[in-house]
Amino acid sequence: MGYVPIALIGYEVTEKMLSSYLRKHHMMNLASLRTVSQTMALELTTPVHIAHLQQGLDTRIFVCCFAAGQPNPKKRTDLTRITIPQEFSAIKELLGISSEIEQVYGQGLIFGVMESEEPDETIYPSLECVFFPVFLLLFHLLH
Repeated sequence: MGYVPIALIGYEVTEKMLSSYLRKHHMMNLASLRTVSQTMALELTTPVHIAHLQQGLDTRIFVCCFAAGQPNPKKRTDLTRITIPQEFSAIKELLGISSEIEQVYGQGLIFGVMESEEPDETIYPSLECVFFPVFLLLFHLLH
């Protein structure tokens, strides 16, 4: 998977912080980053994204209230116009974050619910993302 231009607003976190969150929610390493971000979103009642940002040889991990692809580098999203949901501040306590929120442009990958081009319109994952795991569980129970 290649990195793409992205813009994000969020807190930098460590793998240790995410692992601790997984253990608290009995997910361990079975959960995808999309599942983790969706669980956080349900807990905070606001969209949450997890982004990997590539900087040189290092990868930084962010838990974000806004993350979007930037296909046209000349027409970047103005992050100063994005409203940070009040509920998102609870992520600091949830994960034990001590840093401040950052606005970042860079090369990376985004996991979680997807944002549309308009920051105020959130597009949630399709129903097949929700129902397929339920279908698999029922299939295995019945056979």
